[in-house]
Amino acid sequence: MINILLVLFIVFHFGTRQALAEQKPTMKAIAEEEISGPIVVDEKNVRKLTEILRLRMSEKTEHFRILYDVKLKNNFYYATESLDVVLGEENTSARKILSLNASATVVPNILYQGALTPEQRLSLEESILNLQSAENPKINIAISDVGATYSISGADRDWVLSTQVDLSERIINMTTSGRYFQYGMITAFVIFVILIIWIPPSIMFRNRYDNKMREQNQEYEKTSLFRYTFRLKDPDLDSSGLGSGHDK
Repeated sequence: MINILLVLFIVFHFGTRQALAEQKPTMKAIAEEEISGPIVVDEKNVRKLTEILRLRMSEKTEHFRILYDVKLKNNFYYATESLDVVLGEENTSARKILSLNASATVVPNILYQGALTPEQRLSLEESILNLQSAENPKINIAISDVGATYSISGADRDWVLSTQVDLSERIINMTTSGRYFQYGMITAFVIFVILIIWIPPSIMFRNRYDNKMREQNQEYEKTSLFRYTFRLKDPDLDSSGLGSGHDK
């Protein structure tokens, strides 16, 4: 039985090779990037990366696989399709995660019968994939403590570029510099909003205060905005409970 399956495999294998040789080559696009800097690899970020892989691959096929390769301290490593296994790592000094690779590839929609060697199975899958889908989209991500790299390939250029935008944005947000930049932007925005809310009314009330003071003394000099806000007490505002300072 195994011999018959092997013969069928060889006939199918060379038949698909010949069929592929007669086809015109499919033009494919590829996008690659290397992002340097310490990466924050926590559960939230890994899950968001996985969501991007699942979303983008589901746009092209119903049958795909995400494989995680985890390298641990002392040159131990393992591969798994379960994200929960990866997130379940204690990441202690004895089992410190040195790098995490995630690859999303199309899986052929076939059922196996009989025994095949790993090499025969891989070759058979590649041949069937080329017949089922000329695109054969792939996404690979490699993350370590010094940075990250990714590559995206497929026949749909728009899909490759849009996937690149999502991955690049997510990985940059995972870097410590990306987080500092976000915090800086948020802080700057808050300060900007405060200034917009505070400065115009402060100038208006200061000018009104100066005008009243000049009615009493024409040589009265203009009050600085800082002094009006933090040092003076405006009687008009003080009577309404909106006093701006302490001194007269």
